[in-house]
Amino acid sequence: MVKDFENTGHSQLDKIRMRQKQIHDLWAHLNRLKQQKERSLEGASSVEVFHCTSNETRDWMVEKMDKLDTDELGRDFKTVQSLQHKHHQLERELAPVEEKVKAVERRNRLEETVGQQMFLNSAKSLVNWVGEVNADEPARDVTTVEHLLKSHQDLDDDIRAHQEE
Repeated sequence: MVKDFENTGHSQLDKIRMRQKQIHDLWAHLNRLKQQKERSLEGASSVEVFHCTSNETRDWMVEKMDKLDTDELGRDFKTVQSLQHKHHQLERELAPVEEKVKAVERRNRLEETVGQQMFLNSAKSLVNWVGEVNADEPARDVTTVEHLLKSHQDLDDDIRAHQEE
């Protein structure tokens, strides 16, 4: 369309080109927003699928656990054998899930331990820093005073840096 105006030698060709560029930029921005929204929806969809799968797995496990928790022992030999067979089958079905649950629990414990260790290291660092800050050095001469002023400035910088922690 702009070429038509160029061919006719329109008097406001610069404004037309500028407006065309604005429209192209807006269109590109709109496409970027659309792509972001699509990615966001894909992420939300995968989270929703995960939640559905998790809920189904939890319900399945509860159902199986309820079957295992029954007090029924059977009234005759055939019933007892049938219950025993069902029990063994349930145990086989739950075994792979149990391993996964144990692995997830271990990973969670490790992540907690990492967090605790990070906290302890940070606490030790702060305790050491406070110990250094509390070390008093009496001012006896100009050199010591200058050193104390520099230490005070460094301490002020440290305090500002540690305020974020």
